[in-house]
Amino acid sequence: QAKAGHASADEGRYDALLATGAVAARDAESIRTGAVAARQALARSEADLAVARQQVAVVGARRGDLLAALAQAQAGEARARVALDLAGQDLRHTEVRAPIDGVVANRQLRVGDYVQPGTRALTLVPMQALYVTANFKETQTRRMHPGQHATVRIDALGGAKLKGTVESLAPGSASTFALLPFEPGTGNFTKIVQRVPVRIRLDPGQSALAALRPGLSVTANVQLSN
Repeated sequence: QAKAGHASADEGRYDALLATGAVAARDAESIRTGAVAARQALARSEADLAVARQQVAVVGARRGDLLAALAQAQAGEARARVALDLAGQDLRHTEVRAPIDGVVANRQLRVGDYVQPGTRALTLVPMQALYVTANFKETQTRRMHPGQHATVRIDALGGAKLKGTVESLAPGSASTFALLPFEPGTGNFTKIVQRVPVRIRLDPGQSALAALRPGLSVTANVQLSN
């Protein structure tokens, strides 16, 4: 606007000088052209300003609607995040993770089966922690204690020997923990030598361990002397 006013003032001054012959007509025409261009630029700027003010007014009128739409979008995002978390939780519930490493055996379920909580799905054999339960006569366990070395012969491996260590002795005979414990009558009591379960942990790092399976028959010997 200041530029347009300055151009108009120059135009008036040069017109007056042109009338007196003080300036050339060409110079006056150049000033007149510049003044016209300045007025046109001012008109365009005023039009742009009017449009901008109108847009500001429209945005101001819609401010409440825009804020409400923003709040609605944020609420929708929060609901979507909750739904995503629930979907992830449901997905995790479809996976059954074993607490230990091992080999799957006795699998009772197939793809597509529906199960209830507590349903037995399979048996997991921890092959990295194999042990032998040897039922020694009670007369053989008097000098046995945890930590003694043992040798185990595996029938399924052609009598191959594995080394182990006595881990524990059961606190009672095998018949004591049986499903139907043996209880001899008082009138016809017959003394029977009982068997005591001795747990022998197989030493790791032996190549034959990879061929072992639960339930195999073995012959165990415990080294009683140091």
